[in-house]
Amino acid sequence: MSRPVSLVIASGQAAWDVDINDNTAVIFDKPFPPHEVADETALNLLDPTTYDRCIAATVTPPSLWISDGVGWVRLVKGSYPAIADPAFAAVAGTGDDVGINLALNNLDFVLTTLLNRCRQGGLIDP
Repeated sequence: MSRPVSLVIASGQAAWDVDINDNTAVIFDKPFPPHEVADETALNLLDPTTYDRCIAATVTPPSLWISDGVGWVRLVKGSYPAIADPAFAAVAGTGDDVGINLALNNLDFVLTTLLNRCRQGGLIDP
């Protein structure tokens, strides 16, 4: 599914036209973050029938969800280790290269999984 096209409000017709165009530019011209809630309990307060095909994120645990119109389906569950600052690690010699590489491999897997699930759900074009 491709991104919808923004309809521009004719400027000069009303005092609020510039505000409307600025707000729609935020939605249509840049990446738009998903709605974020604290946890699964807070997520379940959002009626999934109202948010069919919408994405939401939980902070704890860090997860990305999609509504299928009936319930919230977890797309990705994150559990990412802290990555040491590479500049500090190079100087101090205490960097955890194995842990950093595992975290990057995990990130690649999670992003690939997310893209595939978004394609399968019709959120992005294959």
